[in-house]
Amino acid sequence: MESPQLEFASMQLKNELRPSAMRLNKLKEDYDAEAGRLAKADEQGMAKIKIEQKRIELLAEAKEYETNLARRKSEIFKVTMKVVQGVVDEIAREAGYDLVFDAKAFATPDASRESVYDISEQVLERLKSLPRM
Repeated sequence: MESPQLEFASMQLKNELRPSAMRLNKLKEDYDAEAGRLAKADEQGMAKIKIEQKRIELLAEAKEYETNLARRKSEIFKVTMKVVQGVVDEIAREAGYDLVFDAKAFATPDASRESVYDISEQVLERLKSLPRM
């Protein structure tokens, strides 16, 4: 189950990148149409040059789109992790814990006691109750 914050961030990312995606689709359509027209042209040399120019333009736009997508994903991830860390710190402080670590990353001698100290469910419940970002 995704958190409301993640769903909201995902929708926000889609909305922000929609114009770029539409621009990329338009460029691809233009490229395909132009490539088709130029391929039939009498001057094959000129057609090849124009097709290559359109291909380079399309690749540049695609690279910019991918860069923006990666940047926004990273920003959203950082914000989300900051919120999660804040909730973990808050729960740890309320429970009087000085240190919180991933128990699954360490072997514990008494596995039956792990659930006593597992705050995962508390973190998830608190995250669900937070207002959307």
